[in-house]
Amino acid sequence: MVRRLLPACAGSLLLLLPVVSCAIWRSEGVGVKADHAGASATLNGIRFEARNNGVPSWGPVVTQVRITVTNTLAHDTTVTFLTGNCAALMRVYHKPDRSDTPLYDATVGAECYVPEMRSKLAPNGSVELVSAPDGPGIELRSGRYYLTVLVTPVAPKGAEEEPARIEIPAGEIDVFRP
Repeated sequence: MVRRLLPACAGSLLLLLPVVSCAIWRSEGVGVKADHAGASATLNGIRFEARNNGVPSWGPVVTQVRITVTNTLAHDTTVTFLTGNCAALMRVYHKPDRSDTPLYDATVGAECYVPEMRSKLAPNGSVELVSAPDGPGIELRSGRYYLTVLVTPVAPKGAEEEPARIEIPAGEIDVFRP
């Protein structure tokens, strides 16, 4: 199950992290309704900020997405995510609202048998997750494309359900081809 984080004020994320900030994201099972590149999502005092590093001007589209996870609480907290090839999974969309089928989806065929990253974060402490440095390596026509990044929280021992992946807009890329 994937939870997409979207601008709005409401609800809770049926995960480990209830939505505590109208700043402004809510969880929704389907569709990303708006593009707020650079905006962050805050869930239960944990802020998620995603970005990409652009694309080269020639050859296949190669970019990397990064997500910074920051503790905004006044006390230490621990976060646990999948690492390795499943730390930050990229999707590429054609529509700005990301309501279309992804042109590229790193979750398709992904086998996530990787170690967990468990980090204790002090107040304002952060950790960064990154996608593969050579992804997606696909040919796209000239135009603007919109990225998202998915991270996978790991349920604490004894939890009855696995948490959903969290999908956050990671900006846009402009592709220019002759």
